[in-house]
Amino acid sequence: MTRDIPATLPAPLLPWDTLDEALSNPQERIIHFYATFTPVPTATHAVQTVDPGDRQQISLETTIYRQILVEYLFRVASEQKLFVVKGTPGSGKSTLAYQLFNHILRTAPADRVSITKGWKKQQWVEESFVMSGYYGDIQQDPTCLRQGGSVRHWILMDEAQDSYSDDYLWATWLKDLPHGFIFVLFTSYGRQNTAGTSLQVGNPNAILPHMQMLLRPTENGFMNTHIPGLYFTISEFQELVLKRDLPTLDQDLSDWVYHASAGHIGAIESIFSCITSVAKLRRSNSLTYDEFFAHFKGADVALVECSSVLPFNRGIPKPDILQHPDNLEAVQFLKELVVSGVLVFRWPELPAGARVAHERGWVTLDQVAKGVVVEFPSPFHRSRLSLLLAEETEPSAEIEAMTLEQFVFHVVRAFSNALARAIPEAQWTNEIYRSAYQVTGGGGLWLSPEFGTPKRATKSGRIDFFIAGSKQWGIEVLREGDQIDEHLNRFLPGGANNDWVAKGDLKQYVVLDFRAQSEPREKIPNRPIYHITFTSDFQIFKIMDSELNTINFGPLLGDMPNL
Repeated sequence: MTRDIPATLPAPLLPWDTLDEALSNPQERIIHFYATFTPVPTATHAVQTVDPGDRQQISLETTIYRQILVEYLFRVASEQKLFVVKGTPGSGKSTLAYQLFNHILRTAPADRVSITKGWKKQQWVEESFVMSGYYGDIQQDPTCLRQGGSVRHWILMDEAQDSYSDDYLWATWLKDLPHGFIFVLFTSYGRQNTAGTSLQVGNPNAILPHMQMLLRPTENGFMNTHIPGLYFTISEFQELVLKRDLPTLDQDLSDWVYHASAGHIGAIESIFSCITSVAKLRRSNSLTYDEFFAHFKGADVALVECSSVLPFNRGIPKPDILQHPDNLEAVQFLKELVVSGVLVFRWPELPAGARVAHERGWVTLDQVAKGVVVEFPSPFHRSRLSLLLAEETEPSAEIEAMTLEQFVFHVVRAFSNALARAIPEAQWTNEIYRSAYQVTGGGGLWLSPEFGTPKRATKSGRIDFFIAGSKQWGIEVLREGDQIDEHLNRFLPGGANNDWVAKGDLKQYVVLDFRAQSEPREKIPNRPIYHITFTSDFQIFKIMDSELNTINFGPLLGDMPNL
């Protein structure tokens, strides 16, 4: 496809049809946009051709228009002149940049706007801007970078983490922006107070909490105002479900996708792709939660298949990456984070492994008060990383020699009595997983793709974690007998997990019913369930079988060495 090239352009335009194609072209990344003509009024995300002589919007017809985010970003960036959007790979940063570009064309026709992907550091900052693919005032007159201009010029830099090594850009140029320039940087990682990675000139350029948008909404703006996050809201998710060519999803399956992904668009799209494939193989126009998971040989296969699509899997390390010497500290930190779910540090005490994992796009760092919160981008990310790490280490000989009943006894015994008294109900499963990790040392222990979703997100329950190796155990955690029949029925003929049991992919399973408020009264003969109760001071535990016979008891030991 060819374009008419104005004589004023210093270089020919590429025959590109989409912005993504142009920005990813390794041979030519100088993208030309003019901003002196009237924008074309179009319907949201209508398909547009891009012609330098007839200013057009970027085609985004397959995306959900994020009006609240775009309007907020436009308003706040206009006020602050420098703003950062930070999110892990596949979190929707690039699409948001393109939507902001379109919004500027529609609502501020007198403004100039330039967009690029990445940063090519050169000897002079003016040359860096030109070589990085910007066009407009910069290309026509690079001196405007120092002098400014009478017309506002928006600079939208995607993959802005590529610029962190440019000390002059961060420590000098961005600290004193030329008049009329507005910078919006879209980056996979970053720290709130950083210049280049090896500062040679200038002083650190502080990116304060009110100057950035993260994955999660925050209350860190001026006067503690609300800053929306990149995560999709439930209404945006529901709009996306209607927009995608999906089978009809039952409520359980739809709820699981949203809660497991936490609204992370990369995770959502990857799971949607898997759902579409399963529906096609089943030749069905509808899909239930149980039908979807029953399709896979095991939960590990479901987890791998659901996380295999770009751009989501760019945020999941390959096994050889985990084994690289440069990532040893990061891997050790990932193991700790998989167990805890969330960790909080003072900035000076942030482990080196956390910093490396953050730069790799595996975890998020969010500033709170004088510290930093480290989390996985979503429960689905946490489950996928737990499986990768579990595959590195087989269960120990001690674990292989145990029966499931013995394993449950050791896990309950390692439960922290102090935490049992204090933690909210929603965190009990995390504490039980911590106990299991302490007993196993992490060997072969991994989190189900259903882990981290609300107990009532699916009416049929869920398995929380697995023990791999020769055991192939599945363990589910309940509190106070909540929906106990529904959870047990998953393993009966017709249930979501029955095929796994019938085919031997799940050799044994058990439901652990933890009760801190009352003892069970009804027997459930011959069902795989243990009831665990505690004394009022949480010093002594008791384990009962399905017929309410006491099969073990003892003191809670809290922290204990690995077996």
